[in-house]
Amino acid sequence: MTSLPDPSQAKPPLLLSGRNLSVVSLVLFTLFGTIVLGSTLPPDLASPLWQLRLSLALINAAPFPLAGLALLHLAAELDPKDPVLQRRHRLCAQLAVPAVLGLLLLLPLQTAAGLRQVQFTGNAQNARITKAERKLAALRQAVATATDNEQLNRQLQALQGPVLSPADLAQPLARLRSQVGAALDEGEAQIQRERLAVPSRGPLGFLPDLLRNSVACVAEAIGFAALAFRPGQEMPLLDEWRQLWFNRRQVGVVRRQRRPLLQAEADYFETISQAEPESQQEPQEEPNR
Repeated sequence: MTSLPDPSQAKPPLLLSGRNLSVVSLVLFTLFGTIVLGSTLPPDLASPLWQLRLSLALINAAPFPLAGLALLHLAAELDPKDPVLQRRHRLCAQLAVPAVLGLLLLLPLQTAAGLRQVQFTGNAQNARITKAERKLAALRQAVATATDNEQLNRQLQALQGPVLSPADLAQPLARLRSQVGAALDEGEAQIQRERLAVPSRGPLGFLPDLLRNSVACVAEAIGFAALAFRPGQEMPLLDEWRQLWFNRRQVGVVRRQRRPLLQAEADYFETISQAEPESQQEPQEEPNR
């Protein structure tokens, strides 16, 4: 007759082992670090484009450490007697506090970097268009002042303009001018199209990305705050914020409730102060009577 296995001696399933969940959390932390480093190397702290890359890398990769921290909390609950696991859990929970602050600081950082990048891109496009217009005006001047085909060819080469073939140089000067003028007209039309495209890349074009990233920052900060513990505190950081908000709300309710009582007391004292001069005038009239 076979005996039933003792439930107390049964080993926990593989997926619910505290040590295994801790290993998975470390893998997620490592993935986060590799994604961020791969997106931000080499560093260029003064560049708004690098600041935007840093912000996007942190926002897009933040779910990895968030999931790892949640698994680490679960691992600490499943294996509360493992001192190494408990120390790792406590350390990562405390490191989540600066992670919350960092995500919140990404809001002004990405806003400022995005606006600077949009302005820098617009200025660069305007400068390139202005340079192209000046070059086009110089080419038109060269076409108008050339007295023969050879002179026109030399001036176009000096200005890095259209390249003329031997067949082009064999044409009469008037026809060659018309041909070069048509090429310059096509270039001018391209410049005008680029100029019209510059305003569409203004700050309003950056607004959808800014709103999406801002919502993601706030959501991820709330997630980390739900799992973060300040040193010496027994409740998560999110619960501390809730308690602080509740206390301030209660103080506001008490103040609103006391406001009518204070007004009633003020009216009462005002009534007494107005009645006192009348009571003092009555004894002064009796001797005259």
